[in-house]
Amino acid sequence: LRSNLNAGHSVTLEIGTYLSLQSAVARRLYRLLGAVRAVDNVSVWRIGVGDLARMLPLSQKYPSHLLRVLHPAHEMLIAAGLLGGVLVTQTGESWGLEYDLSATSSYQPFSAARGKDLA
Repeated sequence: LRSNLNAGHSVTLEIGTYLSLQSAVARRLYRLLGAVRAVDNVSVWRIGVGDLARMLPLSQKYPSHLLRVLHPAHEMLIAAGLLGGVLVTQTGESWGLEYDLSATSSYQPFSAARGKDLA
C-alpha cells in the first residue's frame, strides 16, 4: 500500500460525493474514472462494455443487460458533475462506451507528500 501511495498510484475522492451516489455501480465507476483521470489525463476515455464489466465487476453477460445496469450510474455521475456525458457505440457485434471526462470534477491526484502525512 505504501509503495502504491509513494508511486502516485492513488486518487483522492470526495467522501461526500462518494456517499451521495446511491448505487454501488455508480460508486465503483466513480472510483475507476478517478483512476483513469489520474493515469491517462485524457478528456475522452473509450472502453468496451465487456472490459468495463470485468473491471467493475458486473455479473451481467449481454451488452444490453450491462448497459441497462450502467445507465442509472451514468445518470448519477452526470447529475453530480463528475461526467460530461456518455456515448454508447457499436461496431458490428462489439459494444463500447465513450466517457466525456471534461466535466468539472472532485478528483484530485494523490501526492506522495500527502501520503506521508498518513503514517
